[in-house]
Amino acid sequence: MKRTIILLSAALALAACTKDPAPGGLPMRVVPSLAGDDTKASLTTADLTEFWLRVECVDDASYSYFEKVSKSGTDWSAAKQLYWKNETAKVNYAAAFFGDHAFTKAEFTSGADLVVPADQSTQAGLNAADLLTLSHAGKKYTDSPTGELPVALSHGLAKVNIVLSLGAAFYDNNYGRTTNPVTALTVTGTNLGFNFQPGSGAASVTASTAADVTPFPLDYTPGTASAKTSVATYEAILVPQTLAAGALKVTFSVGSNDYAWTNAEAITLTAGQTADLPVSVTTAPPAE
Repeated sequence: MKRTIILLSAALALAACTKDPAPGGLPMRVVPSLAGDDTKASLTTADLTEFWLRVECVDDASYSYFEKVSKSGTDWSAAKQLYWKNETAKVNYAAAFFGDHAFTKAEFTSGADLVVPADQSTQAGLNAADLLTLSHAGKKYTDSPTGELPVALSHGLAKVNIVLSLGAAFYDNNYGRTTNPVTALTVTGTNLGFNFQPGSGAASVTASTAADVTPFPLDYTPGTASAKTSVATYEAILVPQTLAAGALKVTFSVGSNDYAWTNAEAITLTAGQTADLPVSVTTAPPAE
């Protein structure tokens, strides 16, 4: 009798271990992409390796999830398999990525207070400033040919493109004929703190976090004997905000001279868009 009880217990234990824990829904395959790869900010689809995802099934909370989704090779997956409840059940979902910030489930509900890094002088620094976001409602399994969950991320902050033109006098005085002579270029007057609401994708500036930004040196085209003007291009990612006339300042140095530019009119920095700031300088320092 004792032998029979032991064998029966072992059989029950084995059955419990082999029971499929899946909820019986349809497997959800997350397929991310990044809009505006060639026009906005710094991150591209190829750069993306992870993001945070909240999925809310409209009529069954057991098919709702909050997970970090990571890339492995060409595949994307969460720590556990995600499922659609069925072919017609709708989900609302949101996704976000911002540098090394680990989003929480609570932040996806109540918002997150974040700060754009001030040092964007390297590619890594620029990437760390790029907020990616998505908010979508009413998606169901049959909306995609094979039931994918498309996560089409977009850039949630604003980009500033500074185009600095150095006139012929710089070339004549031997500044920038081969390499960029500009040093210590800084953007002053913006606020870097913001409140981010992942559910809507909205980023609202926090007025108490003003700081100087060191932009990324994107490109430099030296002048020539026939076209002496040199052009240095910089870019920075900033919080969407409106700056009154005279509030934004770009400062830099060439040789022994220091320069400053301010905006003559109000500038509105808009999420997902680029604001071009043309800066022209004609007075060069003494010849080297």
